Amino acid sequence: MAKDDDNLDLAWGELLVIGSRHHRNLHQDEFGPTRAERMQALRDLLDRLEVLSSRLEALPPQLRLLVSERQTEGRSAAGPIDVDPIASYSADKDAIEVVSEIASDVRRDLAGAGRTDDANLIGEVWAAADMVGPLLWNLDSTTDGDVVIEGESAGSAVADNSADPFEALCAPVRRLHRRFKLALIHLGRRKGPEARLSLGLLVSQLCDLWQRETGRPVTANPVKLGACTGRPQSASGRFVCAAVEALQPSAAWIDEHKAVEPHMRAMIMMLPPGHRVQAPMAKLTRKAEVPGYPAERHGGIDRQPADVRSDVRPLPLAQV
Repeated sequence: MAKDDDNLDLAWGELLVIGSRHHRNLHQDEFGPTRAERMQALRDLLDRLEVLSSRLEALPPQLRLLVSERQTEGRSAAGPIDVDPIASYSADKDAIEVVSEIASDVRRDLAGAGRTDDANLIGEVWAAADMVGPLLWNLDSTTDGDVVIEGESAGSAVADNSADPFEALCAPVRRLHRRFKLALIHLGRRKGPEARLSLGLLVSQLCDLWQRETGRPVTANPVKLGACTGRPQSASGRFVCAAVEALQPSAAWIDEHKAVEPHMRAMIMMLPPGHRVQAPMAKLTRKAEVPGYPAERHGGIDRQPADVRSDVRPLPLAQV
C-alpha cells in the first residue's frame, strides 16, 4: 500500500495504533454495559447524591460552622471556574472526596471532645459521601462522556455564587445531581437497538488510511463477472476487509470481556472470520443518495445491473 519502506513502516505503525484503539472501543461499546445497565448506574448515583444532600442540609448551624471552618483551613470545594466542561465535571467529582475528608476530620474531633451526638450527625455525612465516591469513579467511560455532553448546562444552571463556605461545599453535590438527572433523561429517550459503533469507526479510519497512503479513492464493488460475491473485489475493499479481520481481538480477549449472555451488538464479533467479512462489506457499500449512483438495496449490499457496476465508482469517505 505504501510507496516506500519508510511509508510502509509508518502505515504499519498507524495500523497498530488503530487496532489498539479499536480494542478499547470494543471494550467500551460492544462489550460495555447496556443502555439499561447505564441507566441503573445513573439512578444509583442519583439516590446516593440525594442522601448526601439531605444529610448536609440536616446539619444544625453549629456543625455547619465547624465544617465551614475546616474547609477554609486549606481545602476548598469551590464551584468549577473552568469553562471546559470536562474540567468542571472532574472538579465536581473531586469535591465529593473533599466533603468526605472534611466530614471525617470533624467527626473525629467531635468524638474526641465527647460530643457523641454531633459526631454521629457529621458521621452520617461522611458515610453518605463515601457511598457516592466509588459509584462516581466506577462509572463507565461512555456514560461519563454522556454526563459531560448532556449535563453541560448543569454547571451554569446551578452555579455557586455564594461566599458562604458551607454553601460552596454543597454546590458540587447539587450540580452532580443535576448532571446525572439530565443524562438519565436523555439516555431514557433513546429508542431502538444499541448501535455497533466500533466497527463503523474502524472502517472509516482504514478508508482514510488507504486514501492518504495511496492517493486513490476507496471503492466498494462486490460484483465479479456480473454476480454479487458478497466480498469486495477492489483493492481498497480487499484491504479494508483484510485489515478489519486482522485487527479483531483474539478469541481469548473476547471470552475475557464478554458477558455471561453476550449482548446482541457484540454477537457480530463472535462470528467466524468467513461471516465477519460481511459486516465491513456492508459498511463499505452503505451509500447515501449519491448523484449518478442509483442502487437497489437488498440485504445491506448494493445490487446494480452489470453495465452500471462495471465502472467502479469511488465511495466518498464522508459517506462511509
